[in-house]
Amino acid sequence: RIAWLLAGDALAALDEMGDPVVDDTFLVVISASRKASTFTFPNAEWGERWRLCVDTAVAGEPEPFVAFAGETIALLPCHSVVYKRQSREHSSYRPLRAAVPSVLPQAKKGDG
Repeated sequence: RIAWLLAGDALAALDEMGDPVVDDTFLVVISASRKASTFTFPNAEWGERWRLCVDTAVAGEPEPFVAFAGETIALLPCHSVVYKRQSREHSSYRPLRAAVPSVLPQAKKGDG
């Protein structure tokens, strides 16, 4: 299984007024396993409540379900789910944002 966070509050973009562009944050979990498995939500630093908005095991909109930080859910075989962060009291973690140069350094002579 693989999971990734689409952090709408960590976009490196500004709107026409110069304000940060902020959107919703989603957690996408995909399991390609042929066996049932589990997924544990990240700790509250990433978000306290997550609302299920896409479930490939059901047609149409899934039944209302909210998962909490640290909670473990079951994943069906070959199954994907998408959760929308419901809590706004925490922002997404942006690792090494300040350490990423905006311009790559020029190669030195002799650096092949």
